[in-house]
Amino acid sequence: MDHSFATAWDAGLVLASRRKWWRIAAEIEDQMLRPTVPTRAQNKRGRSAKPVLKATGPGQIWSLDISDVYSPWRKIVFKVYSVMDILSRQIVGWRVEDREADHLAVDMFEAAIAEHGAPHTVHADSGAAMRSHLLRDALTV
Repeated sequence: MDHSFATAWDAGLVLASRRKWWRIAAEIEDQMLRPTVPTRAQNKRGRSAKPVLKATGPGQIWSLDISDVYSPWRKIVFKVYSVMDILSRQIVGWRVEDREADHLAVDMFEAAIAEHGAPHTVHADSGAAMRSHLLRDALTV
């Protein structure tokens, strides 16, 4: 379908948007008989259930995030590490670094736990520093 759209576009014939071409193709019965191409989401294990975390009090669940902050200088990016209590939305730990590293996250957590106490659960996405064995071992004490 993309090839047909691009060919018509190159010829100077613009009948509809690319999305409209796909909608028309979806209505054609022959298009529906085409095999589906497996993607990452269609793995053999099936979909896993989304984790649901619910805090009933402060200090139970913390959320870790590492975000990029762009500097006014070209090609210089800082990493902002932050840990938030998900019930109170209070930032319990943070730091700004020039790189993402698991030992920096461990140092931040050690300082946050010393000040606020250890949480029951820590939630994070699948970043490299967040999946590291060093951080996991430091939080599983």
